[in-house]
Amino acid sequence: TRDTKLTRHSTSHLRMESGTSVAFINGLMKIIIDKDLFNRQVVSKIEGFDAFEKSLDDYTPDKVSKITRISEAQITETAESLAKAKSRMISLTINVSENSKGMDMVLAAANLVMLLGDEPETLQIPAEYANTVGMASMGIHPAAGTKNIFNMLYEQGAVKGLFIMGEDPVSVYPFSS
Repeated sequence: TRDTKLTRHSTSHLRMESGTSVAFINGLMKIIIDKDLFNRQVVSKIEGFDAFEKSLDDYTPDKVSKITRISEAQITETAESLAKAKSRMISLTINVSENSKGMDMVLAAANLVMLLGDEPETLQIPAEYANTVGMASMGIHPAAGTKNIFNMLYEQGAVKGLFIMGEDPVSVYPFSS
């Protein structure tokens, strides 16, 4: 919804209505599916794909355009460009805690990554003050068998002690009470 440092380097900047990113991503996926711009043979084997595909029925370019204030042509062009790209990276530059729909946006983006048949690292969600790439560059990697944040927070008894840097899971993740 606003200019950022990345805006200067982009070939296009879609200025959408604030809080409409989930509808936008769902609209992109609807177009990609309708235009058969994905590997249906592979993706349709994912459990729940039929229900997922049906859930996008209402996200027509016309409806998404009215929600996001982005033209139908721009939405369609973006979906086609994204689907046809040789390589992709989806980076959500807003901190999940700053947006009440943050987790929904992350899940929608993850669905887009799966729809396109990309690897999980295609989706990048850098925390505002964290430097995960720098940490990896320094050779600091999680040990084999470590748990991710969702395992730690939602599996009963999964963690006996927890040291957190650069994140506030109590305010960021759902079901935190």
